[in-house]
Amino acid sequence: MRGLGIGLFLLWIIVHEGYCNYAEILWGQCHVFCLTGYQSKKLKEADLTNVPLNRDSAINGCRKDRECKWCLSACQRPKKDYGDHEGCMKSCRNPKTKRNRVGRNACFGGCRFISKALESKHGICPPPAELPKLQGSCDNKCEKDVTCSGMSKCCNSTCGRICHSLNNQDEFPEKPEKIRFKERNDGNLLVQWNKSRSPDFSAPVVYILRWWCPYTSGVRYSVTTKLRSRLKGYPDGVHPAIRCNYMLASINIHGSQGFTSPIGHLKKFLHPSPPQNLERTTIKLHDGKVDMTIQWQPPEFTDGVDVDRYVVFWSDGLPRLGKSYMRLPINRKIVRSGKTTYTIPSLEPGIMYFVQVRAIVDWRGKSIRGKPASTYMESFSTPLPPEDDVEQLREEFLSESRVYDIMVDEPMFVDSKLKARASWSLSSKSAVEKYILYWTLDVCEGEAKHRKTPSRLKQEATTYKQEYHLFGLESGCVYELKIHTVNFFGDQGKGQKQFFRTPPCHKTKGRSPDILCKSEVSTPLPPQSVEVSFLPTCSCQAVVSWLRPDMASNQVSSNSAKAFLVKWGQSRPLPAATRDVKSLAVVYNAEPYSVSVSGNLSKACMNYLKPGAHYTVQVATLSDGGKSPPVIKHFTTPVGTMPCFSFDDGNMQSDQSSPAGAKTAVAEKSDIKSVKQEVTQSSTYGRSSAVSSLHKAGSVILCSLIFILRCAVN
Repeated sequence: MRGLGIGLFLLWIIVHEGYCNYAEILWGQCHVFCLTGYQSKKLKEADLTNVPLNRDSAINGCRKDRECKWCLSACQRPKKDYGDHEGCMKSCRNPKTKRNRVGRNACFGGCRFISKALESKHGICPPPAELPKLQGSCDNKCEKDVTCSGMSKCCNSTCGRICHSLNNQDEFPEKPEKIRFKERNDGNLLVQWNKSRSPDFSAPVVYILRWWCPYTSGVRYSVTTKLRSRLKGYPDGVHPAIRCNYMLASINIHGSQGFTSPIGHLKKFLHPSPPQNLERTTIKLHDGKVDMTIQWQPPEFTDGVDVDRYVVFWSDGLPRLGKSYMRLPINRKIVRSGKTTYTIPSLEPGIMYFVQVRAIVDWRGKSIRGKPASTYMESFSTPLPPEDDVEQLREEFLSESRVYDIMVDEPMFVDSKLKARASWSLSSKSAVEKYILYWTLDVCEGEAKHRKTPSRLKQEATTYKQEYHLFGLESGCVYELKIHTVNFFGDQGKGQKQFFRTPPCHKTKGRSPDILCKSEVSTPLPPQSVEVSFLPTCSCQAVVSWLRPDMASNQVSSNSAKAFLVKWGQSRPLPAATRDVKSLAVVYNAEPYSVSVSGNLSKACMNYLKPGAHYTVQVATLSDGGKSPPVIKHFTTPVGTMPCFSFDDGNMQSDQSSPAGAKTAVAEKSDIKSVKQEVTQSSTYGRSSAVSSLHKAGSVILCSLIFILRCAVN
């Protein structure tokens, strides 16, 4: 039904909109008639004032002229009423032209031009002998020129009258070429084209652009003397994300060669522009925190669609790499439309925050995000000193203001986060506005100083007090703290350094039970009872199963398994004397495959196995305490193993005879399907990206052929 509807719509376009009505051409001819008189009048005035005539703005000038605008009023009457000459003359005799005899006469002139053009079109018919003969009777196919479409005339043939094209087509301007579209930032659509060649370049030529869209009930027009026409956007003009059709004709005083073929154009939806004038308005201090209110103005352009909501983002510690830079962690808040202010609550005082605001519009079931307005804002600020003391304060700052006696209190946990209070003294406070603090991780326990990473985590903060609570600290590390003074002119002092150490996690004050220290989290236990079983399917050639370490010990702790790491690959068989030695390192023939399985599962599929080959699989437990020693299992694949390298539609079955016990097999039977799905989603194959698509396709085809042959033999 949808295809039928589109077909009928296209047929309607071809039959109805593609038909070039003479009334439209006459509409343009009437404009040229009025402009010709206006041009002659302006040329005479230009000779007196030496001001050249601007023909590109001729129509706008005509509409402002006392005489020309009344001539255009006759042209702009509804086209269906063009044949009503008496009605046209009557409309010219309105009260507005009673005292404007010049304007009334101009309106009468437009009416007479229309009547004359309707009576007889410009042009010469071909000789009757050159016209095609009518088939059958010699009845007249037309009575007047106006009954013929376009510029065709009702011509006499050797048998009756027919509509035919003229011999003097060269008296009409050529059709415009290279029609192109440009979408503007304000949502409007600019249609441009190349200039048409006209036999008389001094005479005016007007262009009529006609377009229609699926959401309109009729055709729309635009008349201009320029080589472009700007169409309004939504809601009064061209809607976004909808394809409309456009036709163009060039017309002079004699007529036109007709409209161009329809050209379709899909106007893209322009994203809203950034909100304007984003700024901080008020600051409110309470309980050591800052409530900062920001405000903005609506976007300049939204493609004509109303803003549905705004989204406010803010975050601290973002580097100044550009106003479009964003990263996590970042805070987000939705503000309803019509409201252009928001109070960001509970900010840390004296910190530079990165703030962004976007406008969101909803259009036809989709949310369109606008471009962001971004800025950096400080969560606290003090007023500048009086101007009389400016130079004196600058001198005092450069000569006397320096930080000394930097003290860092013992770090402790506050709300499960390690913090430390830093305080300092100042030689002179008169010219200091604020302080900038930098603290950098230097070295931690277990690290050698000569091997520490050159690029360490660096934190930054601004404060207006002579103290600050340092955040983002790690236990058992040495930090470098540097404090700079900043005056009211933005000049930054050299700064003073101080090193301090954070205590080990288990010795830190304020520690709550939910804080786990690395030293207290033991290495997880390895899995137990690792076994390998084989399945004759492409989806899972072999299954490695194990028993969770907490199930083996009947204990569940904070160090329980979060995941299991399974690694397998082809290897050389071990000598008989060393097969039970678990301390030997595993040497694979090539890079092994690996997969990470969820901690609540105890099975994994293994593929890419060759028949009759020796393999080694390792299974290790992953938890908060790290990684357990792997459990190593050697196995040899059966000679009849199917050489498959991708999944099929087979279902992996649980191994009821697994040494893990019948209880484990029954408990995990319902999870087998989820195991297969999770293994698939977790990139079971490890190096699957290295296997070409052609190789995979060939493997599936080969697997299918082997299966079919086996069925045929059986």
